[in-house]
Amino acid sequence: QEDIREARGRITETERRLFAAQRLSTTGTLAAGIAHEINNPLGGMQNAARSIREGRLDEAKRAEYLGLIEDGLSRVKAIVQKILELRPRAFEPQPVSPHDAVEKAIAFVDHRARRKEVAIRNEVPPDAPAVLADPVELQQAFLNVLMNAVDACVMGEGMVTVYHRSSPDAGEVSVADNGCGMDEEELARCMDPFFTTKDVGQGTGLGLSVAQNIVSNHGGKLDLRSERGRGTTVTVTLPLARRPAAKDETRTQVPG
Repeated sequence: QEDIREARGRITETERRLFAAQRLSTTGTLAAGIAHEINNPLGGMQNAARSIREGRLDEAKRAEYLGLIEDGLSRVKAIVQKILELRPRAFEPQPVSPHDAVEKAIAFVDHRARRKEVAIRNEVPPDAPAVLADPVELQQAFLNVLMNAVDACVMGEGMVTVYHRSSPDAGEVSVADNGCGMDEEELARCMDPFFTTKDVGQGTGLGLSVAQNIVSNHGGKLDLRSERGRGTTVTVTLPLARRPAAKDETRTQVPG
């Protein structure tokens, strides 16, 4: 019994050290990602500011460099905002129509899709059962997923389809694209913060992380299926909104 107790103690200590090492590794990866994403625009902004300070630029070039600095600052601000969105946030869930949430998300991504000649079809029926969620948060999750789907499509050949399925307890909304897809290694890492298959400057790698965080905070789950060259399907599953049972208005009269 003493040997068993000692062995259990060693196992517990080993597990504790392993957990601490994993946390340090995750923190290091996140910090490296933040530094990389912010350093990218900072380098260009520093060069532009240095050129402006030297005062040897004509008016057109000076305006161009000032625009570059503004764009870089906007990018840094967007990165910081995305990082903040990874935090658990307080929200008030309420019955939300999946069809309406998808429609509003599509409205935000429509310009991006039209510019790339990608068609988006919302096949979620208007009478789909309501899910329990914060409407703004849910729209943000769908927007992130839709933007990834549009970006993955080939110019002029893209198709993104949003469809729905429900069970007695949950509603599923799937976003399927016919884009480039991912291989097994990319699929295993696509939820990691700052992991992206896009070109440098084209994405922060936080879209899916934020979407997964939102869905998880709502008691749901986000699943991905993908195949290189065949496209990707992202499925968001959320609990259905429960309607309160109708109160029985019939009163029993007690004999007097």
